[in-house]
Amino acid sequence: MTWAYVISHSTRRRMVVDLGLLSGVSERMVSSIVCGYLDKYSGAHCSNLRDAIQENTDLYQLWVDNASQEGVMDIKQARYWTRKFPKVQNMVTSDNVKRWLREKRRDDIVRTIEDTKGGEDWLEWQIGRFRSGLWGQ
Repeated sequence: MTWAYVISHSTRRRMVVDLGLLSGVSERMVSSIVCGYLDKYSGAHCSNLRDAIQENTDLYQLWVDNASQEGVMDIKQARYWTRKFPKVQNMVTSDNVKRWLREKRRDDIVRTIEDTKGGEDWLEWQIGRFRSGLWGQ
């Protein structure tokens, strides 16, 4: 084994670790956007969320329209990060969104989505909207 191999192997491993950390940051950013808006607009006892599901409210469009006034990351900033890590897109699934919500102790939001007629379909639609908006698909 040569020193060049050791240095090259070490550099590659560090790059993989660095990319893994940045990918984790990107996943946290995406989860904070999606879950943050579900949290923000859910309302007391998730009554607003129930209404949003029943009225087919487009949460993604609310974020796009209101991010700058609300002082949260806007679509341009989010796209900058998400497009650097296209594999994170595959992590934005219904199951993962529910897991992220549970990790944030928002089981009430998960229950509301699961218990409201059309809630699962609405969540899938919203996930599709965020995925297409953030990764351009």
